[in-house]
Amino acid sequence: MYCKYCGQQIADDAVVCVNCGRAVKEEVKQVLGDERRGPLTTGQYILSIIATIILPIIGYVIAFIGFTQNPVPQRKNQSYVILGVAIVMTVINAAVINGSF
Repeated sequence: MYCKYCGQQIADDAVVCVNCGRAVKEEVKQVLGDERRGPLTTGQYILSIIATIILPIIGYVIAFIGFTQNPVPQRKNQSYVILGVAIVMTVINAAVINGSF
């Protein structure tokens, strides 16, 4: 039999290709997928809510306060940095929750 991913010849009873390391049988793919992502525990769920919703909102609020309350240009630059970090956190957390990472 041949690996459908890399084309190398493998044993007929192989479950994983020895050349590329990918699973060649559907049962193995399902088991491997289930082991990597189990259900979230309560602590993980709470931490994901905090990281995804609360921390970026705090960043947006601090940046907004920095924009409106500080007449000093250097302080406004700090507000841009805080806003940028909050946006990056939002994007990364959304990608992680979505399963992209």
